[in-house]
Amino acid sequence: MKLPRLAAGALNQIPLDWQGNRARALAAVAEAREGGAEWICLPEFALSGCGCEDRFLAPDTADRALESLAIFAKECRGLVVVIGLPLRVEQSLYSAAALIVDGEVRAFSARSRLLNQGIHYESRWFSPWEEGKLGSVFLGGSEIPVGESLHEIAGIRLRIEIGSDAEASCDSSADLIFHPSAEPFSFDSSQQRTLQILGRSQNCGYVHANLLGNEAGSLLYDGQGIVADQGRICAISTPFSFREWVVAVQTQATRQASPAISLALSRHGQFAQAVALGLFDYLRKSHSHGFVLSLSGGADSAAVATLVKIMHDLALAELGEAALRKRLGYMCLTEDPIMPQILACVYQATHHSSETTRHAAETLARAIGADYREWDVDGIVTTYRHMIEQSLGRELSWQSDDVALQNIQARVRAPGIWMLTNLRNALLLATGNRSEVAVGYATMDGDTAGGLSPIAGIDKAFLREWLRWMETEGLLPHCLSIPELRWINVQSPTAELRPPDSRQTDETDLMPYPVLNRIEAAAIRDRLSPRAVWEGLKTELADHDPEQLRRWVIRFFQLWCRNQWKRERYAPGFHLDDRNLDPKSWCRFPLLSSGYREELLELERGDDSIN
Repeated sequence: MKLPRLAAGALNQIPLDWQGNRARALAAVAEAREGGAEWICLPEFALSGCGCEDRFLAPDTADRALESLAIFAKECRGLVVVIGLPLRVEQSLYSAAALIVDGEVRAFSARSRLLNQGIHYESRWFSPWEEGKLGSVFLGGSEIPVGESLHEIAGIRLRIEIGSDAEASCDSSADLIFHPSAEPFSFDSSQQRTLQILGRSQNCGYVHANLLGNEAGSLLYDGQGIVADQGRICAISTPFSFREWVVAVQTQATRQASPAISLALSRHGQFAQAVALGLFDYLRKSHSHGFVLSLSGGADSAAVATLVKIMHDLALAELGEAALRKRLGYMCLTEDPIMPQILACVYQATHHSSETTRHAAETLARAIGADYREWDVDGIVTTYRHMIEQSLGRELSWQSDDVALQNIQARVRAPGIWMLTNLRNALLLATGNRSEVAVGYATMDGDTAGGLSPIAGIDKAFLREWLRWMETEGLLPHCLSIPELRWINVQSPTAELRPPDSRQTDETDLMPYPVLNRIEAAAIRDRLSPRAVWEGLKTELADHDPEQLRRWVIRFFQLWCRNQWKRERYAPGFHLDDRNLDPKSWCRFPLLSSGYREELLELERGDDSIN
């Protein structure tokens, strides 16, 4: 069967931005129409935004969505358009998609399969549509049917599969499938989805449309639109676009042959693209006038600075300087280069800071074009130390007061960097990674200070690999390698909070980061007991001493339980894979607990069974 010309539109939306969301959806429709498209699929929750959270429960949210739909539909004359929105039917709320034919809403399909694992808690807001159920809603004085997923239009059988319904569908009766989606990014998700669509489209047409960008804080969307037919990709949009909408339109040429599709973008490249777009959207949607970063000369802050540079380079390459300045128009940028206006870095030295880290910080900041400053905060540390010593009537020493003496150095760096952030009306970036988040290896109100923690969702072992990749390869063609990262990569990660002769390193304080990462995966992602984690590691890491592995497992669980209160207070981060320690969106853990006390005692004793 010859299908009409098809298009998929990806939208970078904002929760509850009714006018703005509708305008972007209409702009995508206009672009698709101009490209010759006749049938267009737009994402799930395109009119409301996906991240409305408990505002979905407010009755006016569904009402406003219907009002916006009525306005939107009138602009779709001569087209068939499917667009997602929350829909209330008989006091229950559903994720639905409206079918618009020639400017009129003809029907609604509702999603039947909800996700309630990992980062998804969809049943908190939505009900699953029961198979075979039929209902209706009134719109503009007309009764619109709800419930059918298969619709016939001009002799074409169109099936609408919303979100995760596509995973369970096995219906082969459709000539064409539209898949409006709000699928968050995780590593390799785009490649996996493309392969699935190739399979689903063997005997029909298939159009997938996803949300785009950092919509509401933590979740990132790749914004991919795909049009497929008879097992061939006919049109595909570039993922992680810095535009507010992107459209993939099937053309006469692509009906005959698939365009080239790259399924080989490395995880290093995916990480760079996803977080760069996340930073850009968070910047402009929070109306922040740039970023401020305490650049320590170590791996974590270097990774954050590098990601901001990638954000700048990708946005500049795709949008052009004039359009980029327009998108950031609220910042009132001067005619000077953009990069130093959107990133200010400060190296804050104490008595224990080394020339190695100072040089690394300055060299990197100069290389990426950031605004760079150096402050000596040791006098503030001394003032606090003397104040406490006078109050206690004794001198503090590293033998008896190690943690306090370390933490005060990290904490005195926060007030000044916050002040600079306020003066620039900017957003302060925290630098904690997931490995540190897991074990609480951070100073609260010190290095955790910030409004956004862009690398909190990725482990330290990966970050170190990624920095070496950025030093030697880079995200070509627009983001070249940064050879100056070698001054970061040659170092062993260290907080530089103890005297130099202590030779402090992160891995000495904790354990090797690759080991920590594997323990975290087994303990948190796989939810294994301490003993089961240890038993697995003995096989997986056979080159390590089993007794040393036992001590590291015990240490991990002790620190994990002790530091839940810190995880509750970390700045928002980005979700990047199937592991997320954010208690607000995935990994809930009690603030107070026994801390695996019995299990760890048994593991320490080497008991063979757990009672």
